[in-house]
Amino acid sequence: MTPDGFPSVCAIVVTYGDGQSVKRCVSSLRGSPDVSQIIVVNNKGDNAIDALCLQLGAEHIDPGANLGYGRGVNVGSRAVKASITHILVVNPDLVLVDLAPVLRALDRSGAAIATGCLRRKDGSVEPNTRRMASPTRELACAVIGTRAYGSLAPDLDDVAEPVEQAAGSLLLVKTGAWDNLMGFDERFELYYEDVDLCRRAGDQGGVVRIRTVVAEHFGGVSYRANRSQAYVALRVSRLRYLRKWYGVGGMALAFLLTFIEVITRGVTRQAEGWHPRIDAVFAQALEIKSPGRVAALSR
Repeated sequence: MTPDGFPSVCAIVVTYGDGQSVKRCVSSLRGSPDVSQIIVVNNKGDNAIDALCLQLGAEHIDPGANLGYGRGVNVGSRAVKASITHILVVNPDLVLVDLAPVLRALDRSGAAIATGCLRRKDGSVEPNTRRMASPTRELACAVIGTRAYGSLAPDLDDVAEPVEQAAGSLLLVKTGAWDNLMGFDERFELYYEDVDLCRRAGDQGGVVRIRTVVAEHFGGVSYRANRSQAYVALRVSRLRYLRKWYGVGGMALAFLLTFIEVITRGVTRQAEGWHPRIDAVFAQALEIKSPGRVAALSR
């Protein structure tokens, strides 16, 4: 807490040049009495975002390259003021409704990370959590899709409960825990950085979710603007995650899953198309041969 006993939150927003989403998100953060610093990391290097941040009273960082989500957040975290007690990692396609329930859940639970539920454009509730990624669940996900994780929206109330993993869309982290965890593992360009962080947070008190809608989620703007690269980045990050936590067997499984998805996602005619699926196979092959060499977002 700050000397006066109140929390002080720095919100870090990583974007890929979507000005409309940034304006909507930052405006909502400015309206929160708990947010005292806002940092926008623009991976696209768009001057319009710089001007928009100046207009909205947010700090702007241009890292000079598309660093991905986790690396971008880490860059932003280095500019956090010393007085900050909590770091809020938030997607630009979110509009914050009320951060106070998440703050209370985090501080009362003794957890390292907290999140809340989100409301989608159609009015449905997004749990923003799921079971921890494992080889069995990843195999099921490649075959039948994300429903393999069974992420069901909870009944809404004011109950805070421990969860295995919170999505990176909205993560509130105590600055002490963030420092102990050393932020996101920068081997993950895009995706699985949040999975890995929550897994490591188990030794710092774990993750908790308040069963309250705390933000509105407009969903997937950056992904749609960069779909092919994002598809490949996810598969490379999955391989890195399974190799990190499950060794050579996990790495081999990740490679197999990408072949399975060439078939399953082709049969179901998923929007990314054939080229990114094949490109993901070759990117993973290169990653197996030369770990850490693949930079999917600059391919």
